[in-house]
Amino acid sequence: MINLKALAIKIKFSEAFFKVHYTKASRLTYPIPLPTSVAGMFGSMLGLQRKACGEQFKEYLFGAAVVSGTQINIQTENCSYMLLTKKERGVERISILNSPEYYIVIAGKEVGISNYYNKITSEIKYLPFGGQNDFFPLDWKIIGLTEVTKKTKVSGYVPTNWVSSIHQDTKLEILPVAHNISTISESFTFILSGAVEIREQIPCAIVNTVSVPLYSLEQFVLVGEWKS
Repeated sequence: MINLKALAIKIKFSEAFFKVHYTKASRLTYPIPLPTSVAGMFGSMLGLQRKACGEQFKEYLFGAAVVSGTQINIQTENCSYMLLTKKERGVERISILNSPEYYIVIAGKEVGISNYYNKITSEIKYLPFGGQNDFFPLDWKIIGLTEVTKKTKVSGYVPTNWVSSIHQDTKLEILPVAHNISTISESFTFILSGAVEIREQIPCAIVNTVSVPLYSLEQFVLVGEWKS
């Protein structure tokens, strides 16, 4: 056990889209929100602007995992758009997550996490959204505070080169992620169900028996207002 506390929330969306930044011809989605998306969700609930999130959350860890028993279904649709500067219309393919349900976690020193817990339990400032601001949650539940421990058996997502073995009946998806964690591989393994074993222990929040790996925002490539 390490000297950190975690606040966990279960959240469900009708639809969600977490953009894979490397895609250009079509818009693919990550099956699970990355730490920056999770930080944005907590920032919304706390009433923080995005630029303030990048500064205030520097000392915190974030993670997410699929709720046990949830089926991750991705539907590909045509999306029309218009470039106002060029007055051009077009159509592109977009992948949408249907009815995903996640555990989202923020972790840090007990004083700060307890403060966030008290604020969120008393009032949700703004509704979090599922990657885009027209994908609002169907439901959410504050799981509460939990300990942070180091684990090698994890769900959620990890750099692909960390994976040493895969548990039976585990479902995975591998996608590129812009991160600063490993120079060996840019890809991450997303655990849609089940768990994997990794080579070294990492901080995790245990939420209803699911080990949710936790990361700092600086371990990922930050763009726009997320930059300090």
